[in-house]
Amino acid sequence: MHRPLLVSPRGVRLLGVLLLTAGLSVADAGDAPASLIQPATVTFVGVAGHGSPFTTYSEAGFAVSATTANWTVSTTYGHPAPFIQFLRPMGEPTTIGEIQVRAGGAVFSFTGLDVYSSVTNIPYEITGTLNSTQVFTVQGTQPNTAGNFATVTNPYASAIVDTVVIRLSNPFVECCPNPMGLDNIALSYVDPPPPRDFDGDRRSDVPWRHLTNGEVWLWTLSGAVPLSETLVANVDPSWQIRGTGDHDGDGKADLLWRHVTTGTLFLWRMNGTSVLERTYVGVVDPAFEIVASGDLNADDKTDIVWRHTASGGLWVWLMNGARITSATRVGLVAPDYKVVAAADFDGNETADILWQNASNGEVWVWLMNGAVATSQVYLGAVADRGYGVAGLADHDRDGRADVLWRHATRGDVWVWKMAGTTITAITYVATVSDTDYRIVGTGDYDGDGRADALWHHATTGALWVWLMNGATITSATWVATVPDVGYQVVNPR
Repeated sequence: MHRPLLVSPRGVRLLGVLLLTAGLSVADAGDAPASLIQPATVTFVGVAGHGSPFTTYSEAGFAVSATTANWTVSTTYGHPAPFIQFLRPMGEPTTIGEIQVRAGGAVFSFTGLDVYSSVTNIPYEITGTLNSTQVFTVQGTQPNTAGNFATVTNPYASAIVDTVVIRLSNPFVECCPNPMGLDNIALSYVDPPPPRDFDGDRRSDVPWRHLTNGEVWLWTLSGAVPLSETLVANVDPSWQIRGTGDHDGDGKADLLWRHVTTGTLFLWRMNGTSVLERTYVGVVDPAFEIVASGDLNADDKTDIVWRHTASGGLWVWLMNGARITSATRVGLVAPDYKVVAAADFDGNETADILWQNASNGEVWVWLMNGAVATSQVYLGAVADRGYGVAGLADHDRDGRADVLWRHATRGDVWVWKMAGTTITAITYVATVSDTDYRIVGTGDYDGDGRADALWHHATTGALWVWLMNGATITSATWVATVPDVGYQVVNPR
């Protein structure tokens, strides 16, 4: 077994979970899906040792760390107790207390916090950043709370960040020492909508298409449990589904159709299994292929990436529903370089483009801002050409896409954990040696904000779901078997 990178082989081989019997337990269909905004509050309920130094603390998935050395724990007071504070000794000049809040690289929003002072006003400065770029700064002075707590609210509470720095100033007064502190840091996780969620329940669904009779079906899932199986339409097989993004920004996936010979495009705006509108988009020379789709300009609407099969020319259509708001030539790239897919690698809510060279195995990421490649970064070369990218998705809920690899003949599955354009870990997941099993989706099927893996067997029609937490398979569950293998899961990139 070899990692999909220029490294030495690893000497352990695990049995593929999908090769086990179908008698595995079924996920609980009653679990509520994760919502787009998930509030959380750091209450410091777990700190202990009155008067002890405060350095780091974790609660509700957030890590709070002191960036100045003067913070201490108070277990006898708070809003309610305990809380953290720092002291300005009597006669000393203004003292600064600063803390940092992070969520392990995941994106979140900051709503506010409670602050306290015994005898002084509370000057504060709160800064939120995303990928080390400032998103907001809030400055002000809370009047003296006279030993009570007051709430400071963030006017930019909808802003998406990955770090918040809270800085309190404990001003000089002649009379006495002054304790100052904070409690109840209010935050929210922000999960992007999962791919192929047609009904807006925060879980990915499974669209099917029959290769010969043209039937389109939609399965809604709760984990590995099918909740519904609905025939949507019957469409001439010369029309292919080339996109399943949310083109109108309503939080529900739509269907983008293209005719294989004429190049004509139509958009079906969807609400679950119902087709709300069928809208003509345009006609494009069939020499151009749709190679990726994603929200390239952070307007919550899926855009389209085109490539000319002969010249290698790359174009981006920015979309508003079925309307093309701009059509821009991005550049010319040697045809040996293939677009793998588009996903948000740097956590800035815009999709980026992953490339792989079919000849030398080089892997590149283009970080995108609309139709502009703001940077082009080489990740490495995968020497073993048997490895192919099976999916781009956020497996660890840090707000950044990771890369799921599968070996075509050995069946090894690996995850590259990504932080922007940096590979932070290369982790073996499992081996599924029956290569008739193919990964046909990397959606979030249980609504926990982490990408899972959907498998389909090419000859038996068996469908399985791996529920994932990072590179760990938390469950591998048989969903159903569709004996007519003319039915294929729709998974355009």
